[in-house]
Amino acid sequence: MVEEYQRHQLLPGRNMDEIAKNFVCYIDKMVWWQQVQVYTSNSRPAISTSVDISLMDWTTDVFLRATTQIYWGRSIWRLAPNLLESFQKWEQTTWKYVFQLPRFLSKDMYEARDQLIAAFTAYFGQAKTIRTDANYFVRTSEQELRDIAFNDNDVGKVHMLQYWAINGNAHKVTFWMFAYMLHDPQLLERIRQEVAPGVNNGTLNVPYLTEQCPRLESLFLEVLRLKMSSSLMRYVTEPTVVGGKVLARGHNVMVPYRQLHLDEDVWGKNASAFDPDRFLNDKQLSRSSSFRPFGGGQHLCPGRFLARQAIFSFIALALARFEIDLAPHDTSGEKSPKCQPSTQRFPRTDESKPALGALAPVAGDRVMLRIGPRRSEKPEHR
Repeated sequence: MVEEYQRHQLLPGRNMDEIAKNFVCYIDKMVWWQQVQVYTSNSRPAISTSVDISLMDWTTDVFLRATTQIYWGRSIWRLAPNLLESFQKWEQTTWKYVFQLPRFLSKDMYEARDQLIAAFTAYFGQAKTIRTDANYFVRTSEQELRDIAFNDNDVGKVHMLQYWAINGNAHKVTFWMFAYMLHDPQLLERIRQEVAPGVNNGTLNVPYLTEQCPRLESLFLEVLRLKMSSSLMRYVTEPTVVGGKVLARGHNVMVPYRQLHLDEDVWGKNASAFDPDRFLNDKQLSRSSSFRPFGGGQHLCPGRFLARQAIFSFIALALARFEIDLAPHDTSGEKSPKCQPSTQRFPRTDESKPALGALAPVAGDRVMLRIGPRRSEKPEHR
């Protein structure tokens, strides 16, 4: 039932409209010059007209703070001020959870997990009158769990896993979209021009961004194709023959979608290469049975609509309000998709560990931005 409540929250309808509005409003408040200076590195003073920040730090902080607050409300920050740090540690070590490594081989993973469970246990230990700003999903799923005698810790464990599911992809997808744009100035300018009408006098026009920006949509879909690493899991209910092999009843079958996304028979000889116009040139590809970034069947990700709105809004606001370029830092990584004067190289994809969603860059392959307010935008305090 918990998953069903999540669907009721995230599929199109009144609940989805409410959470999307809150999500976009929160992003709007965070993507301003005074907020960006919080992420500055030590290499440039915050009083400068531009600062250097980590792209991943920026997207992670904005998206995780937004989802945390629009789901569980403000009181969780008082109880768990280090919630985001615990989650990032959990994300970096979840491959150990996937492989079910014993505690003595995965102390860091268990420590992060226990910190997250403790945070949500404390949250649900509060009186409901203190957390009236929780959303529909949090309220209804808690009531359902309480009805079957779940205590605070039990509810905390369930919501810790939901927190993981909710926060696994959007910040990394946004990171990769910006990384590709920054390493291709022509692509960056095309996207900037396309999304410009979507921010009018500082106000977002979300329907315009999601319905009338085909280049942005193509970039989004291409990043999903290359960077999503989720899998289809199915339980074999009766002996089934696939490719001459008999799958016995009672076994589980895993189909990695990433292999489908890199199939040259579907995507062509350049299947492993980034092509921002791939889905623009062939709109049928987004409906291909070999394109499954959000899963399929009854387990199709219900958060896909919210994630798309939030990601597009973040990108449009950032490009409207800031001058953004690669900072002159030397980092390891792959050769940039387009030649660039910056010494930064394109971040490599970390394929060394299993991932249940979007792939992260290799540790140490940072994308450092040099960012400042656009001349047309007055630095405004929000």
